[in-house]
Amino acid sequence: MSPEGVRLVDLARQGGMADIKAFWRPGTVLSTELNLALWTAAECIRLDIVRLLVDECRADPFSAEGMALCRAALEGHPKVVRYFIEDFSLVGDGPLRWAASEGRWNVVRYLLIDFYSEVKNGKSRGRRAWPRCRRHPCFQPGKLFRFSRRTA
Repeated sequence: MSPEGVRLVDLARQGGMADIKAFWRPGTVLSTELNLALWTAAECIRLDIVRLLVDECRADPFSAEGMALCRAALEGHPKVVRYFIEDFSLVGDGPLRWAASEGRWNVVRYLLIDFYSEVKNGKSRGRRAWPRCRRHPCFQPGKLFRFSRRTA
């Protein structure tokens, strides 16, 4: 990784938005390094930095090396998960399985219960993502939400 890429990842981890804006110039870092910075920001619950990297720096939330949504789910950060789902309709088994495998029930609850309620009540922009989430075997909207190792 280039020194500029290392610097961007460090800024994503602990810097401020002003620091990243001052540092960032198109072509400064490789796209893989930019996506790694996105992954790091998602892991550290830096929602403001995640938005900056996606919106202004053009980090790719769909990148394989980033997997920022799954990382946010794995670390148990529903705010970052919500951003990716609402803005990019990025949902499926990946984030749900990662969150459940690590016991991040706040994220699992968001994906299966809260997200369902928001879509149903028209409070979420993630309508396209909801049908995929609804097909998960853990989803039972009329019952209290319970999980076993087998279904998670």
